[in-house]
Amino acid sequence: MLAAAGRGHKQPARLMPSSCGSPTFRSAFRQFLIALLIDGVLRGILPRDRHDDLAVYVLVFAIAVSVWVHFSRTVRGSTMVEKNKEHVQAARVIGVHPFFIMVRHVLPNVSSPVLAT
Repeated sequence: MLAAAGRGHKQPARLMPSSCGSPTFRSAFRQFLIALLIDGVLRGILPRDRHDDLAVYVLVFAIAVSVWVHFSRTVRGSTMVEKNKEHVQAARVIGVHPFFIMVRHVLPNVSSPVLAT
C-alpha cells in the first residue's frame, strides 16, 4: 500500500471498503464475520487432532486478515500526505531515487500513525 500510494495509483482505492463512512459497528461486525468464516474454513481443512495445537495461529491469522483494511487505509492516507511535503519534494527535485525517498522520508513518518492505531 505504501508503494502504490506513493506512486499515486488509483488501485488502493478499490481495495478499500465503501468510502461512505460506514459506522464502527458495521465495520466491527464485518470483521467478526470474516474471522468466523476463516476459522470455520480452516477447521474444516485442518486435521481434527491438530485443532487445539493450531487454535492460536488460526485466531491470529483470522484477525490479521479481517483487520488489514484498517491499517492499509491508514498507511495510504498518511503516505498521500507525506509525499506532498516540502522535504520529499526537495529530495525529488535533486534527483533522489523514488525508492530511497520512500524509505528515508516517507516510511519513518508513516510508521508512527500505523503503530498508534
